[in-house]
Amino acid sequence: MAASERTSEGETQLRLLLDQMADQLCPAVDGKFDFAVRIEAHDESVEKLQMLVNFVLDSARRALSDVETNARVLDHQKDQLAELNVQLEQRVAERTAALEKSEEYNRAIVETAVDSIITIDDRGIVKSFSPSAAQVFGYTPDEVIGRNVSMLMPSPYRGEHDEYLARYLRTGERQVIGIGREVQGKRKDGSVFPLDLALSEVCVGDQRSFVGIVRDITERKQAEETVRMLARFPAENSDPILRIAQEGKVLYANDASAALLGEWQCQVGKVVPEPLGALVWEAMERGSGRTMGMTCGDSILSLNIVPIVESGYVNLYGRDITLQKQAEKALIENARQLQTLNRELKKQKQELEDYQHELLDLYDTSVKHTVALSDAKTAAEAANQAKSEFLANMSHEIRTPMTAILGFADLLGETAKGNAACLDYVSTIKRNGKHLIKIINDILDLSKIEAGQLGCEIIACSPHQIINDVASTMRFRAQEKGLELVVEYSGSIPAVIQTDPTRFKQALINLVGNAVKFTAQGSVKMRVGLVGLENDGQLLVEVVDTGIGIQPDRLDRIFEAFGQADASTTREYGGTGLGLTITKRMAELLGGSLKVQSEVGKGTVFSLRVATGPLTGVKLIEQPAEESTPARRIEKATDTPKLDCHILLVEDGEDNQRLIRFILEKAGAHVIVAENGEVAFDKGMGSLHHRRAHDPKHHFDVILMDMQMPVMDGYTATRKLRDNGYTRPIIALTANAMAGDRDKCIEAGCDDFATKPIDRAQLLHIIHKYAISHNSLVSASPG
Repeated sequence: MAASERTSEGETQLRLLLDQMADQLCPAVDGKFDFAVRIEAHDESVEKLQMLVNFVLDSARRALSDVETNARVLDHQKDQLAELNVQLEQRVAERTAALEKSEEYNRAIVETAVDSIITIDDRGIVKSFSPSAAQVFGYTPDEVIGRNVSMLMPSPYRGEHDEYLARYLRTGERQVIGIGREVQGKRKDGSVFPLDLALSEVCVGDQRSFVGIVRDITERKQAEETVRMLARFPAENSDPILRIAQEGKVLYANDASAALLGEWQCQVGKVVPEPLGALVWEAMERGSGRTMGMTCGDSILSLNIVPIVESGYVNLYGRDITLQKQAEKALIENARQLQTLNRELKKQKQELEDYQHELLDLYDTSVKHTVALSDAKTAAEAANQAKSEFLANMSHEIRTPMTAILGFADLLGETAKGNAACLDYVSTIKRNGKHLIKIINDILDLSKIEAGQLGCEIIACSPHQIINDVASTMRFRAQEKGLELVVEYSGSIPAVIQTDPTRFKQALINLVGNAVKFTAQGSVKMRVGLVGLENDGQLLVEVVDTGIGIQPDRLDRIFEAFGQADASTTREYGGTGLGLTITKRMAELLGGSLKVQSEVGKGTVFSLRVATGPLTGVKLIEQPAEESTPARRIEKATDTPKLDCHILLVEDGEDNQRLIRFILEKAGAHVIVAENGEVAFDKGMGSLHHRRAHDPKHHFDVILMDMQMPVMDGYTATRKLRDNGYTRPIIALTANAMAGDRDKCIEAGCDDFATKPIDRAQLLHIIHKYAISHNSLVSASPG
């Protein structure tokens, strides 16, 4: 074959080869190199090309296989890296907690360390000053931190310090750092004292600091001096004492030196080993002592070498400083830990700052909520204040005219004797007036309870006497309806209990009054017994009636304010529905409870419990007899006393002026009326002038002061009278009956307190009591 033909054939084979490579390289992307190229030719160069191509394909196949293997390894390493990352985060969290705890621990060590710890920067400026250092040098930390540490040094050390520090930073030459030595310090009061200084260098990043551990060795130096003075008696000393010649021979050793000689493997008459021999020689040559430390078994000794040059030997005094060195080592180790902590805590700084921002956001939210709550509280208090003012005004506005209505009804009843119709009309007026007053009282009591102003006076009292008083009071009302009121005692009861007798009595009267009201025939019974333990007892009073009963679905409502069994009950029997609400609250105030059981058409049982207080040593009474109150005794109690005195009546309402003046003059008093507080003040001071002039006909024995009046109210008038020397009795007369009204009147200067509508007998008894107590009864002349 000609050369040109072979060349043409070779080119053809080469192109064919390249086409095959192109076709086969496409699957290579998916990692498939499972083919080989063959060329049917005899040309030697084409065969070499074929070998080259096959070699390239084999290399590519191996490379791709390696890539796949590496990819799988990378995926596996990626999973391992993720797992390691989780573990690392957990370890960081644990390490952070440990660091915080360690930092707190080391801070406590530094603050409570016996030795003083002072840190300075590379300029000698104090960065920290421990409490012990403050005690040693007499400075507070604020007086030292930020100033040069040389202020703690006496001259000439003060001037040399900065130069030495600069030389060390420049050359690395050490004289104190990492070595420790005895130096002198200067206190705030100027006194100079010896101290041991152990100084170490601390590098955090590119910042260099120095930590100094300082110990006041004044006592130690004094002790060493004492040792030197006692050196003539070395055999009695518990510390090692030796005498060593300049050439190193041991001339003398006391008993306490045995351990030290054993450590040196030496005895008296032998030469001590190096380097001690060199130190002895150096001390003798210099003529000055030095101190060195040495480990002896488990102990560390401080050896003080004192040369006696003229005698050619040194005295060596040893002292056990094991505890001191252990403490210093612990402090240095803690200082290193502090450095590590500081470096690692810096890494947490950003997280702490982020957390601080979150806290600030939460604080802002909390402040907003607090402001909202404060506004709501202010609004609620304002509403409660408005309610209290409304109730007080309502009470005053109703009680004031009721004084005249009930008072004149009493007078009308006295003048209408023998006229049955008139007496019936008067009785109706009084009954409805008292009912209206009871409604007002119930509303005020409920308001006091809700406001937490209904207090209890827990005192010793007789439960039998309280129950007897309630039975005597309510028996007449029961008899009017043809009912029998019975008291039964189940077992023994305490002779005395600790409770509020007024609240207890009020609760019983409410319950018995309800029972009488809702019972048409039969009886009302009070069953009394003691339940509970000796120191946690309760007195149980069950009020049982044979009345109409209560529907089961209505039982839960009867203790709600203004809640009765149903509307027909209100229409038929009257009432506000507040009595049981108040009674239940009173029972709870007395440490007890109030419960009810009822059956329609058969009756109701109210169970009242009150705490008795401790019963240890209290006598128990079996079946106490009920005492009845004779009618003659009641009548005597209502007798009105005879008033033979001068009274200033201060009242702005004309109807009440006429009524009260009539009642007082009918009782024998001489009455002068003042229509407001200003007039009352003028007349009262005029009365004071007449009394001083010994003119009994023109001074007042008692002032009856209304508290709410135009021009000047009774509170102001009373204060002015007291401020100007008026000492005669002043009795407040007011329609206000809210909690604190009595105290307000007493604080203004009144001696006593009476409410409207007035109780005629009670008012006359109060006036009579104060007139007698001040020895002011005189024979009044008419006109």
